[in-house]
Amino acid sequence: MNNDIIFRVIGYGADASGAITQLASLDHDIFDGLQACMACECDTTPADNNRIAVIAAAGDYNDAAATAAEFRRRGILTVMLAAEAVASEADATAVMPAHDFARAITILADTVFRSGPINIDFEDLLTLIQPGANLRMFEATGSGYDNHVANAVAALDSEIGSEIKLCIKALIIAVYFNPATKFKTAQAHAISQFITGLNPDIDVKWGLAYDDALPTDTVRISVIARM
Repeated sequence: MNNDIIFRVIGYGADASGAITQLASLDHDIFDGLQACMACECDTTPADNNRIAVIAAAGDYNDAAATAAEFRRRGILTVMLAAEAVASEADATAVMPAHDFARAITILADTVFRSGPINIDFEDLLTLIQPGANLRMFEATGSGYDNHVANAVAALDSEIGSEIKLCIKALIIAVYFNPATKFKTAQAHAISQFITGLNPDIDVKWGLAYDDALPTDTVRISVIARM
């Protein structure tokens, strides 16, 4: 059962159903091995090949927390997304509006399923997603043939804000671009400048991956941060 599924997403509460519907529309050629369902419609039992579980709760919090705890007891990396602050035994919890669930889950899934010149791997996620961690996810895009990376970094910097940046303890930065685009080493300077604006003691991991859906003059930068 679910032996070919490495990434499980289980929704609780009616407001989580929109995220499950959006995730079901993802390109299965890319996200092969991801399963998203509402708890009332599928088996919520962990399987041997499950490596990551995201429990998205916008209600039914006790049941959601119990499912998260069961996945964790099986040694599966577990994240609980909650529409309000709740006690959870999940490896990590991110509190956000339910309408942001799909975006946050896709940011996590991209790091698992998309590949490129510098891959973020499962071990990188393990170092970030620790028991009791408070997670935040951010994403921004930038366009322009000469300065698309700098524009994306500027947009990302604005979204995160200076106060939150000072609270980040560790983060993963993933840069996505069309494989027809040449990513030049010099373009990483904007990313380096962004990193220097963070606490100098934090652990930073970053990667480059392909996204065929992006225009050739556009990059997308995603951040998974532990607060």
